[in-house]
Amino acid sequence: SASPSLPLTQFQVAGCPGKVLFFHTAPPSDGSLNCSSGSSGFFSSSKEKSLFQPPEHCVALAQECVAQGCSFHLFLFSQQAVGGAWPGHTPYLTGGGVYSYGCLQGQVDSEQFHSDLRRCVDTETGYRVEMQVSVSKGLRVSGCFGAFTPGPDPAHIRLATIDWHTALAVQFTHHSPLDEERGVVIQVALSYTSSLGERRTRVHSLSLRCSRHLVDTFRNCQAETLLTFYCKRVYCAVLTRPLQDLRDELLTELTAMLTCYRQHCSTTALTHGQLVLPQGLKSLPVMLNSLRRSEVLLPGLRGSVPLRLQLRSQLVTMDTASTAAHFYPQLLPLHQCEEAVCAVRCSRLSLEEEGVYLAHDALGLVLWVGHHAPPSFLSCLFNTPSFPVLPSGECCLPVLDNAVSQRVRGLIDTLRRRSAHSLRVRSTN
Repeated sequence: SASPSLPLTQFQVAGCPGKVLFFHTAPPSDGSLNCSSGSSGFFSSSKEKSLFQPPEHCVALAQECVAQGCSFHLFLFSQQAVGGAWPGHTPYLTGGGVYSYGCLQGQVDSEQFHSDLRRCVDTETGYRVEMQVSVSKGLRVSGCFGAFTPGPDPAHIRLATIDWHTALAVQFTHHSPLDEERGVVIQVALSYTSSLGERRTRVHSLSLRCSRHLVDTFRNCQAETLLTFYCKRVYCAVLTRPLQDLRDELLTELTAMLTCYRQHCSTTALTHGQLVLPQGLKSLPVMLNSLRRSEVLLPGLRGSVPLRLQLRSQLVTMDTASTAAHFYPQLLPLHQCEEAVCAVRCSRLSLEEEGVYLAHDALGLVLWVGHHAPPSFLSCLFNTPSFPVLPSGECCLPVLDNAVSQRVRGLIDTLRRRSAHSLRVRSTN
């Protein structure tokens, strides 16, 4: 395959930004990491931190791409794992991505490739991005987390490209009391070059109230926002810190947060061990526990090295809604006749043997079929009334002219349009 630096040189000669699309029948290899091996050896040795660290030449290439405003998108067509370095460091550091397919002989992979390629080319993109975060007196920017190469100043971020699903987390700190009457002001100036070559600047200013009362702080917190912040901060910290330390730190911070709320904010008389959280924080313990037990942070044999690397790279770019959906998926009952499907609690207890459910997270869709699902519903959805012959694994729903098929396929299309990734459908029973 051609060297990734060759297309970048052509962009540099032309003096313009752009996107580079690579198509490989096997992952590029430089021998620095054996991607076909399991992950247990890495997580039980001194290589734990180096597992997630990109090679120096990948970082250097990503920095050149940032200066030029060039993103890499890698399409891999391989039926089996190939030993070599994971090729996703440079694509994700430049705002691109890695798209993998087992083969293109099946309908599922063909449709997936068509969707990924169209999304990659058609997505409106800004190039040569610079973001400056300014704050009022008493506040300072102490960190910024996301898929980019950090610089010396966390308040000034440079990106190769940006689009509608790019998300960053910014951490603010203060070492003295803030003025409750004046509050604080946060301003973000985002400069980028459009696809038409126009240099544009967008300025967002946000004024926030301050309070010395902890009850106000907890009342205005949101579990999904806290989950997104912790996810980006922890997944960026895996480059330099042991995974066990990060998991322990998450548990310590969550415990301290709940203890603080119980001591200073909880007014309800409860028995020992019970705690009623505000509505916006009720799901926080479950979400952070899911983060602690995620495949990126939990050592063991749950996933391969490439899977952990790609999952980390995808999650540090996700927005709040996608991050929350990944760690706490939506469970949608499809067998209900209502036009607007309402999600139920994502739990095994919510699954009825007479029902059909669609589990939606940020990276995929799972169609669960109960053993006693009505044959008439299965016939309308799969064009077969028999439960034993239903497809298992990745599938494409047949296009049928009935209300059930149209409603379910319309729901899947809506979820796909809202997602930053092309969602595959897997069926299970």
